Amino acid sequence: MTTKEFDLEFDVLYDNVTSGKAPGLNAYEKSLFLTKAQDQILKNYFNPLGNKYQEGYSDSAKRTVDFSNIMKSSSISGSIGVNTTYKNTMIYNQPDDIFLPVSFNLRNPDGKELQVKHVKEDELTRLFSKPYKEPFKGQAYKIDNSTTTKTYEIIVGRAGINDNYTLHIRYIRVPSPIILTDFEEYERVLGIEDGYLILRGLRTVSECELDPLIHDEILDRAVNLAKVAYEGSPEAIVQYSTNNE
Repeated sequence: MTTKEFDLEFDVLYDNVTSGKAPGLNAYEKSLFLTKAQDQILKNYFNPLGNKYQEGYSDSAKRTVDFSNIMKSSSISGSIGVNTTYKNTMIYNQPDDIFLPVSFNLRNPDGKELQVKHVKEDELTRLFSKPYKEPFKGQAYKIDNSTTTKTYEIIVGRAGINDNYTLHIRYIRVPSPIILTDFEEYERVLGIEDGYLILRGLRTVSECELDPLIHDEILDRAVNLAKVAYEGSPEAIVQYSTNNE
């Protein structure tokens, strides 16, 4: 679906769901709702509890196709952590364009691979309370810590701390926003300050990068988000906050 098709179909659907009572939306407002809908669908589809089918990424062939255009791989060199709670911790910086990680793989220069096990902080406390206070051979612990937003902390055994392990990560990158028109031209029409309208650093037409199979879902959700915003009632907001992909 092109941006022109998104624009026209949004108007038709929005007029239908609001029974023609709501004021029309401009191209900037529609771009905001479409981009927000795209992000919500991405997050919910990768969270098995976030959609009605209770399926994660690996559970659905459709999801694999839907997001294939924004799947990336990256190899990240680590450094021995400082000021960390746990010994033998390697620190890896997240890719700048990461949206959601899909899988992690840890290898040394010789190709030796460690299984990366995701462990929460409270579980680490329990594991390290035992006599063997490090990951088992062939294994590494990735600390799942919600407060660590820009780095990954991975604990390896003492024997592997000097092996210069490289973290290989497959992830969904941040998708480009869906922008229906050049904002520069639109600012002139509205008579507002040049450079005022911007969406994720972009001001020109930006097509949806996701597979066309998911475009209708993005459009439907964006229209419903706009309807909820128009109604503005707590009941409507709560109702649409319920995940319904």
